[in-house]
Amino acid sequence: RMVDEQRLLFLLLHGKGGYNLPSRIQVRGANMLHHGSNMQVVQKSLFDFEPDEEFNGEERAVALFLDKQSELLWWYRNRVGEKHYSIQGWESRKVYPDFIAAKQKPEKPDDYSHIYVLEYKGKHLKGNADTVYKQELLQRCDDTTWEELGEQFAGKKFRFQLIYQDEYEQVLGKAFSQ
Repeated sequence: RMVDEQRLLFLLLHGKGGYNLPSRIQVRGANMLHHGSNMQVVQKSLFDFEPDEEFNGEERAVALFLDKQSELLWWYRNRVGEKHYSIQGWESRKVYPDFIAAKQKPEKPDDYSHIYVLEYKGKHLKGNADTVYKQELLQRCDDTTWEELGEQFAGKKFRFQLIYQDEYEQVLGKAFSQ
C-alpha cells in the first residue's frame, strides 16, 4: 500500500538510471522465515512473505536480528541480479548489498529517519581483496550528501555499512537504539 501511494520510496539516482524497491517479488519457497521455536513469522519485512529456504544461516540470523529491533520500520533482503539494487563502483562488477533497512522516525512512526544499506561478511573474510573493495566503496557512498538528490530526502540519513559476522548484533543494535 505504501509503495502504491508512493509513501515508501528508495531511489538513488545516478545519471539516467535509478532504483526503486520492487512493488512485488517472486517467491519460490514454501516455508516462511520465522523466529525460533515459537514459529512467529517475521513482522517487519518489507514483504509479507520471506521464504526461509532463500536464506543461508548467517543471512537468516541478521534478518531475524533486524526484525526484533523496536525502532526498525522495515527491512528488505536484497538479492543479486539485474532487477535488484546494486552499486557500481570503479571495478567492473556491481555490488549487491545484502540488506536495506529503514529506521523509524521518532515523531512519525510510519516514516523513516535513516536508511541503512548493509553488506554482510563472515569474519573469515576480513581483509581479503573483495571485502576491502566493498568497504571502500560503501565508505564513499556513506560520505555522500544524499539530500542533494531531491526534497523527498530532506532530513533523511543514509548509511552504507559493511558489517561482520562477529559484530553485526552490536553495530545494528546501536544503530536502531539511538
